[in-house]
Order: sequence, then structure tokens, then C-alpha cells
Amino acid sequence: MWLSVVLFGASIGLCSLACVSKLSLEDRPCPCALGYQCCHGICIAETALCPEAADAARSMPDAGASGDDAAPPQPPLACCVPEAPADWSGPVRVGRGAEIGECPSALPEVALKGGVGVVADAGSCDCSCVPETPQVTCPNPEVRWYESSGCVGAVLSRDPIVPPIACDLIYPNGSIAWDALPVGTCSAVAEAKLPPPRYSEVTLGCAAMNAESCPTGQTCLPDANEPGFDAVCLFRDGNHDCPSGPYSERSVINTGFDDERHCEGCSCEAAGFECSIKFTVFISTGGCAVSGNVGLREFVTGTETCSFDGNVRSFLVTENDRVEVSKPGTCAPSNATLEGTVSPGAPVTVCCLP
Repeated sequence: MWLSVVLFGASIGLCSLACVSKLSLEDRPCPCALGYQCCHGICIAETALCPEAADAARSMPDAGASGDDAAPPQPPLACCVPEAPADWSGPVRVGRGAEIGECPSALPEVALKGGVGVVADAGSCDCSCVPETPQVTCPNPEVRWYESSGCVGAVLSRDPIVPPIACDLIYPNGSIAWDALPVGTCSAVAEAKLPPPRYSEVTLGCAAMNAESCPTGQTCLPDANEPGFDAVCLFRDGNHDCPSGPYSERSVINTGFDDERHCEGCSCEAAGFECSIKFTVFISTGGCAVSGNVGLREFVTGTETCSFDGNVRSFLVTENDRVEVSKPGTCAPSNATLEGTVSPGAPVTVCCLP
């Protein structure tokens, strides 16, 4: 009976030793047990070399501990990088490429966006007339009195026809012509269709708000956890030298465009419009007698219309006999061309850790 108990106890002891030997104090999240060091948030053997010299600086032991019970010294956080000097912004993690989408989820804030190499696709210009028909001004026509028939020879007088005219007599053996030059205007509107310019290489600087504390002169900038965002950089508006210190790799990007593209040569021409006036003519020379009423005659302005009827000797113009637009005409747009270029604007200096 006693021998069975001894053997059972021995077997439990051997099992416990075997199980303990399988438990590893490495690859565990920090803080670490005695004899191990924290490297990028993971415990490794104290004799192992941590990348980026994580064992170069250690925090002070816990003030409440002493002697062998003191907490093991801790390395600085892996996210700690040199902070930005005065007048500089950052640090940020920077990605560069022909197509850069959004910032990584670990660094969701877009702190800097620009690039180099302006690309401006071809645009076009549309020229149109508004409205499509001209605005026509119809002046009062002018009556010219000719010495002879057929509206040839010397002009005896020129008188504007301003309604109303009670009665006007035509010189004996003479002739008359009515003429005026209407004015048509069109308004031209140019619309430039411009694809937005872009950069052949885009620069995107990403940051994150965090509460991690770092030693004096440093700040926490988490890893992007995505390829292409490895550079740690500062930036400053304008063209500057890099500040003294570790941020020494300098480049200049642009964050805007000077777009001077515009339309030239857009105009509209009015054509095909006419004005006319109708009034009553008479064959009587005795003051527009009703018995001599020949009827209404229409005279189109803009063209010289001669009274070839030798019997027409007088006319009258009533208050209602106004010059009116008889043909509205059309507005014809010209061909506009796109002029000007796009150049980079708003330079920003970017300085990165080597």
C-alpha cells in the first residue's frame, strides 16, 4: 500500500516537471519576467539582441520596489521617434507612389497630401449664345426725299419718321425712300471642360492620435502595418532647408495647382434679323385725303426701299404705326479654343529620417 502511494506521487512530480518545461517565457506580451527583455512589445531572452537597439535605454525601476524585488528595466516604446522642432509639422509616416489611396487604419489621419509631376489631361471649350436669338433694336427709319423719281439723284432732305406724323407730302415729281439700320446683339458664354489635374507621383503623410508617452524629445508614431509607409518625416510649408538633427533627407512636393486654363475666342454673331414699319400712303397731294388712300405699305429697315409709284404723293404715320421686329434672326457661336497651362503650386518641404 505504501509503495503504491510513493509511485503515484513520483509520477505526478515527473508530469509537473515535464509540463513546466514546455511553458516558454519568451514570445509573451510585455511586461516580461526576470531574465527577459521587452522588444517591440514581445518578451525575448535578456541575452538576445533587439532590433533598433531596444536595450539602449531602460526606464527606472518601480519606486515601490527594492533589491531583488525591483521591476526589470523597460526599453522605450517602439513607436517613439524624434519630435518635430519649432515651425515644423509631424512627424508622419509617408507613402509615395503613382496611386496612393487612403491612409492605413493604424494611421487614419491625413496630415499631408501632395506630389510631384503635374499631369493635366486635355480639356475642351464649349461656346454658346444666350439667348439663341439676338436682342434686336429697331430704330425709327429715315425718309429721304429725292429730287427725281426712282430714288436717284440729289437728296433734297432727310427726315426721321417718328410717329405720329399727321401727313407728309412728297415733292412733286420726286420720290422717297425709307431706311434705317437695326441693331442685333448676342451674348456669348464660354464653358471650359477641364479634367482636374493630378500628380504623377503622390505623397501621402499619415498620423494618429495616441496617448503613449515617450522620453523627452520624442513622440509616439505607430507603425503603419502596411507596406509603403515606412518613411518617418516632418514637413513645412514653403521651400526650406531641413532642420538640424536626424531628419536630413530633403524633398519638395506641391500641395496645389496654378491652373490658368481658359477659353479664348468665344463670340456670337447676330444675323437674319429685320425690322419693318407699315403706314398709309395716298395719291392725293391735298393733305392725305381719304379719297386718295392707296393702303398700307410696309417698309423694311436695313434695306433701302424706294417708292416707285409716281402717283403716291403723301403719307401719314399714326401712333400705332411702330417699327417692330419682323424677323428675329439667329445667333451663331464661334469656335472657342482652350489656352493656358497648369503648373505646380503651394510647395511644401519634406524632411525624413535616413
